Amino acid sequence: MKRRHYFLATAVLGCTLSLGLARAADAPPTVTLPRADYEKLLQRMDAMEQEMAQLKKAQKPAATPATAADMQQSLAETKEVVDDLVKQMKHVQEQANETSVGLEHLLIAGDAYVEFDKFKGHNSNFSARFSPMFLYQQERLLVEAGFDATLNADGAESAKTTISLNKADASYIVNDYVTVGGGFFPVPFGQYHTRLDPKWINPLPDDPLVWGNQAPNAALGAFVTGAVPVCTQSSINYCLYVTDGPELVTQDPGNAGALRFDANHNDFDVHEGKAYGGRLGFVPWHFVEVGYSIQYGNAAPSGMSTTTALVQAVDLDFTRTYEQIAGMVTLRADWVWSSVQDAVYDPTGTLGYGPLTVNDNNRNGGSALLAYRPTLSSLKFLRDFEPVVRYDWFDTPLSAPGGAHEDRITVGLDYWLNPRAVLKVAYEFDHRTPGPSVDALMVQLGLGL
Repeated sequence: MKRRHYFLATAVLGCTLSLGLARAADAPPTVTLPRADYEKLLQRMDAMEQEMAQLKKAQKPAATPATAADMQQSLAETKEVVDDLVKQMKHVQEQANETSVGLEHLLIAGDAYVEFDKFKGHNSNFSARFSPMFLYQQERLLVEAGFDATLNADGAESAKTTISLNKADASYIVNDYVTVGGGFFPVPFGQYHTRLDPKWINPLPDDPLVWGNQAPNAALGAFVTGAVPVCTQSSINYCLYVTDGPELVTQDPGNAGALRFDANHNDFDVHEGKAYGGRLGFVPWHFVEVGYSIQYGNAAPSGMSTTTALVQAVDLDFTRTYEQIAGMVTLRADWVWSSVQDAVYDPTGTLGYGPLTVNDNNRNGGSALLAYRPTLSSLKFLRDFEPVVRYDWFDTPLSAPGGAHEDRITVGLDYWLNPRAVLKVAYEFDHRTPGPSVDALMVQLGLGL
């Protein structure tokens, strides 16, 4: 019986050794044996094989346990041997993890674009942007940082280069459902700035009106995020955050009462109050997600008493392939609305437009995008084309300086050079009341790095 245990233990160790050798074969060698040591190792292995062969010849068939008690005892002894081997293997693995190097991972990714646009009544313009992102992982610790390097030429023999930080944060994976972090990060308000605005993901060259005017984009702060499965196909994702709050515009007579969320401007808090918010997303099936976002906090600029702002949003993202129409349909929609506490602007009249009281400082906007790509078409050359149409609007109260209603219809055609490179041509029909409407032609090459 002991001999049987000996052979079982030898077999387990042999399998373990084989797995270790297989893994070692995939990794670069770290030690080179001298020729003499190598030959000695071969001799020892040959001797071991001969000894095992002799033991096998001398082994007699094991007798069948006479009773159930003998069977249980035999199984118990075998289990002890296996458990002891497992403990030894686990101990060796823990020691290897503690002393091994090269567990850190560094990835450089990002996006870039080159664009030409011609707005009605303005000079044509070329622009380009390069946005590298550095992603670093050390076990459960994740660090990401990135910046935008942008060059704009306005057609008047002048050009301007700007470099700005767009992300610098660190996060720690607590478990499968919770990740905590902080730094300078895209605010998880809606989906657009966190998932959809890179130029190789956005099917159109420009942003919807509301996401460039009245919604959070990036800020300094802290966050906790994660996802929880609900059933086989459904899940709920969440993100809660606290950041430096937005700033109520008071120094610009033509835009007083607006909220400034500009990432490059809002890199420090101009008041002690913070903004608190979050987003809750529900994924009933893998091809659709709906979400609700909210942010509340102090938005008063320096020199003004506390003024609160409440911003909310709902969003929808639907992407699915249908064999009936031989292609993939993408539908995205969102609606953002905000309310700012009543305030008196330019109370002393020193800015030239006050004192002005805005009692109905409610603003809202949204967009709806529909795209179709014939990925299942029998005509191969059609599979890389994607027609796109989007309607977006933004309303500001007419009682506020610069108050207006603007809506646009944008139609475009994309050609996918590969899964991370897309050439886009789009024309935008603009309508603004009051004020001049500005149609635009845009051509853009978007790249994912």
